[in-house]
Amino acid sequence: AVLDIGCGNGALLHKVHQLSGATVTGVEMDNVAARRARDRGCIQVYSDSFEKAPLAECSFDAVSMIHSFEHIPQPATTLTKAISLLKSGGIFYIAIPNISSIQYSIFRKHWLHLDPEFHLHFVSRKQLLKLASEAGLKHIKTRHFNPVQNIPGFILSAMNMFTGRRDVLFNMLRHKKKLRNPLNVLLFIFLMLFAAVLLPFAILEECISCVAGRGATVDYVFEKE
Repeated sequence: AVLDIGCGNGALLHKVHQLSGATVTGVEMDNVAARRARDRGCIQVYSDSFEKAPLAECSFDAVSMIHSFEHIPQPATTLTKAISLLKSGGIFYIAIPNISSIQYSIFRKHWLHLDPEFHLHFVSRKQLLKLASEAGLKHIKTRHFNPVQNIPGFILSAMNMFTGRRDVLFNMLRHKKKLRNPLNVLLFIFLMLFAAVLLPFAILEECISCVAGRGATVDYVFEKE
C-alpha cells in the first residue's frame, strides 16, 4: 500500500498501481486535482487536509511527500503523523526545495522555488535529519541531481531576476489568452530565446550543484526502523 501526500492529479500513484498492482491512496486539497486523481479509477483520494484524513497507523509500505511538505503549516507534526502511517521497514520519500542551494545564493528573492505565496517554510538538511531520526526513521540516501526540476528552475529564476516579476513565462503558458496581445507575443518569443541562451548555464549549474551537494531541490529516502 502506497500513500502520496499532495498527490496532485494522481499521475504518480496511477503509475505505481500500473507497475506493481499496489493499493494506492492520495491526499490532495486542490479540488480540481483531487477530482482528476479520482477519475483515474484506482486511487482512493482524500481532499481534506492531511491532518484530518482518516488514515490508519502502520498501514502503508511507502509514504511520499513530493514538494508538498513546504506547503503544510506544521512541519514537525506533519512529519510525525506521516511516519506513524508507515509499517515497520516502510519507506518514506520526501522531496523539498533547498534554501542552502547554489540557485538560492544566486537568485535570492527571485528564486523560483522561494514561491512566497505558497511555500510556508524551508527545512534544512540538518533539521530534517533530526526530525526524521526523532520520529524513528533511518536515513538511506540523499539525491541532489534532479534536472527535470532544477534546470527549468534556474532558467525561470533568471527570468524573474531579469524582468523583476515572478513567473512571467510560466503565467503566459498557463493563461494562453495573454498571447492574444501582440506585445505579449513578442515578450514570449524573447523569453523563449532567452531560455535557449540560459540552458547551457543551467545545465552547468545543475552539475556543479550536484557535486557540491547543494541542489535546488533535494530528494531524501528514509526507512522506518
